[in-house]
Amino acid sequence: GTVRLIDPESDWLYYKGYSEPSDPMDAWRLVGFDDSSWDTGQGPIGYGESVVNETLDDMRGNYTTVYLRKSFYVSNPDDFDTLTVGVLYDDGYNLWINGTLVASNNVASSELPYTETADDAIEPGDYELTTVDASDYLVNGSNVIAIQVLNALLNNSSDCVIDAMLDAEPVSDTANYQLLYTGKPGKYEIEPVWESDEITTF
Repeated sequence: GTVRLIDPESDWLYYKGYSEPSDPMDAWRLVGFDDSSWDTGQGPIGYGESVVNETLDDMRGNYTTVYLRKSFYVSNPDDFDTLTVGVLYDDGYNLWINGTLVASNNVASSELPYTETADDAIEPGDYELTTVDASDYLVNGSNVIAIQVLNALLNNSSDCVIDAMLDAEPVSDTANYQLLYTGKPGKYEIEPVWESDEITTF
């Protein structure tokens, strides 16, 4: 069955967008990045919505982006066929696994500075699902999912929300089965181990 790699409302390491989280700008998305100084909070992270578990009281008027990281372990990437990532967000996001972009929405680009904003103001709905080929993203051992969430406004936004989940679908076992039935005509014979005399009375 489906393997849950990251649960909704898990704990995340996060960085408030007062500045770029790394130099170069994309280093924070990679497995080996040092995130030991980042804050820890339970998703959803943000403010202004009842679903939020980790509240960012200082976000409105100060910064429009938040950066999230979470590590997960995969012993054999070849065991999985597809990945399905679910993102709960308000207003826009980019999401990477091991530095490779997996999904984004309501943003102008996957390469946005910490001062950028989302394209439009939206309200959070359900987790938005994206399914991709697991072989394009997973590595053996430690993996990392990284998210940049963007608010639509700096001063006049009423809320911001981000959370994510990750499922993996195992490779089907049917590829390992050998087809024994050929569909060709044949003969079915029974060799008796004992025979009675001919039956004449019924």
